Amino acid sequence: NDLTSLCSAKQRLKQRCEVDLARVHAALQHADSDDAETTKRYADFREDSERALAKNLDQQAQCWESIQKLEGELQSLGSERFKAIQQRMEQHDKE
Repeated sequence: NDLTSLCSAKQRLKQRCEVDLARVHAALQHADSDDAETTKRYADFREDSERALAKNLDQQAQCWESIQKLEGELQSLGSERFKAIQQRMEQHDKE
């Protein structure tokens, strides 16, 4: 009877070990899966971020081009105004 209970206890211990091992294996698989998902999410985020940064850089370049164009227009308008005032003064001096 002692041998039977010892064998029975050994069998229960073996079953508990197998269950624990299966749980550890499942936890490792879950952790690997979570790690893979996290890595993919980060890669997707980084890709989106790189696209956004490139777009932002392009928009900045376009803005600087617009600023340069507007500065040129402003300078041209200032010159036109100066010439118009000079002509007015010359016309006034003639009269």
